[in-house]
Amino acid sequence: MKALAELLEQTALDGVQSNDARRGLRWPCCRPLDGRLVAVAENLCADAERLEPGMAVMLAVDDLGRSPSLWLASPRAPSKGNFDSHFDHQTTHYFERAHALAIRNLLAISPFTGLEPRTSWFPIPVYKHGDRWAKVVKGRSLELSICLAVASKVLGRPIPSGLCASAAVETSGELDHVEGLDEKVSLVARTGLGLSRLLVSQEDEGPARAAAANQQRLVDVVGVRNLADALQIVFGDVEHEIESRLISDDQLRNAIEELFREALHSDNVYLPSKSLLGLAQILVKKASHLDPGWQWKAQFAQAIIARHLGLSDKFALPNPAGVLSSLPRPLRLEVMAHWLQDAADNPASDCEARIAQVRLCVSEVALERHEGDLKVLGAMGRLLAANGADHAAAEVLREAIEGWQMLGQVPQMSYALCEYLRILGIARQAEAVRRVADGIGREFACDPETSSHAIVFYLLTLGRAFIQCGLFDLGARELQRELAWDSIPHVQASRLRWLARAEMAMNHKEAATSYRTTVRQMAAEDSTLSEFRDLVRDDIALEAETWSSSLGAREDVELRASRCRY
Repeated sequence: MKALAELLEQTALDGVQSNDARRGLRWPCCRPLDGRLVAVAENLCADAERLEPGMAVMLAVDDLGRSPSLWLASPRAPSKGNFDSHFDHQTTHYFERAHALAIRNLLAISPFTGLEPRTSWFPIPVYKHGDRWAKVVKGRSLELSICLAVASKVLGRPIPSGLCASAAVETSGELDHVEGLDEKVSLVARTGLGLSRLLVSQEDEGPARAAAANQQRLVDVVGVRNLADALQIVFGDVEHEIESRLISDDQLRNAIEELFREALHSDNVYLPSKSLLGLAQILVKKASHLDPGWQWKAQFAQAIIARHLGLSDKFALPNPAGVLSSLPRPLRLEVMAHWLQDAADNPASDCEARIAQVRLCVSEVALERHEGDLKVLGAMGRLLAANGADHAAAEVLREAIEGWQMLGQVPQMSYALCEYLRILGIARQAEAVRRVADGIGREFACDPETSSHAIVFYLLTLGRAFIQCGLFDLGARELQRELAWDSIPHVQASRLRWLARAEMAMNHKEAATSYRTTVRQMAAEDSTLSEFRDLVRDDIALEAETWSSSLGAREDVELRASRCRY
């Protein structure tokens, strides 16, 4: 122990107690890079655990945000010691959700995940402040660590030593703020030994860096926007590894089927993943020798993912007519819904024919409809609106909304509800917008199953509709609610643009100018937001007393400004 104490004084870990060091060095996650300490650790800690795939460091605090502790999430029970701590029910359930998130963000679909359906994780204590270990390990700050543990197990790769994380993970994959970061940073710096890199949400990056600056030992704080980026930081590029696992045609067909179903069923928030598009491109390339039906499924999945990434002009959806008869009706309806949405995103000459063909597949009896029918109705309403048939679109969207209510699945109406509000706003039907806000809209927003991202989209659409109806104060109120608007850049740009319009209408010119400046700055930093810079330009032109003919006909600009997607 004396040798360890002397060695600690010579390293960046000066100030760590020898007993703490010995306990921490048992765990591979705490192994420092300093070779001298590694050698001492091997001598002093003959019973040291091996860091295995599925293990991840977790940082926890008590209910008051104090008493930080260091844990290891492990897919196997501890081999030594009488540890009776466990995860609470909600955290245990989160491991299941983390599996789905890992699949969507890692390309690792189920034919080769390497994860048993009933894999269980255990919290193994490593270090604590205070006299007793917590019996129940819980808290949303564990979620990113849990996702990393699951991804590590899926890939069969251990997480690099020295890395830990503390962030909540939304259903969309976006990382969110957590409490107790000052205490956690202090714990990592003072007693984490080899822990030197901490992943946090972008929102928490500034405060965590400030806390780290006050520590004697350097902690590299990395702010991360979403789970996909975190997985990229930890595991790097996995495309080649996934491709190498597709050896047989059976594996390839299984992978295509899984990706096809993921693309059909997933909520929008899961699909904008360049990693998932990379997998689709691999499958399309490898499927060239398979039957046409398998090739079509791979191409269709690729096109759906590309559309959600804003690349739909490069990946047109194949016509489903040739394979529809081979699909079960629920899958057939999902395919039809995507086919209609593709026509809404990319002007197609056969829109009326598509609508007529798809309408034949939807049950005419409301009581016979299920989720697939209602998704098709939502897509049909959007296509009708995109072609200027607002009245017909509103009728179809109302059918979809009422259908979701009848099924008791109010959170699922997000798509149809937002599109319906958009149409009401364009038509300036103020009373109808109020009825939606006070009725089904309130029910939708208050439902505990409605995701935070769905609420963001709903309030954006509601605020916009109020503003278009001339109810500027109501619109501004909805758009100024404290939500994670900036988690989706184009949503934030749209919000600021409509807030500027409301503020100008209320003669708050300084606030409007500030919002518009921010939109221009966002567009300058992200070329995908250039549309909003142009819309701001159009808004300013429409507010001017004189019209500049260089922008085209005023009627065309008004139409573009009011009917834009966001």
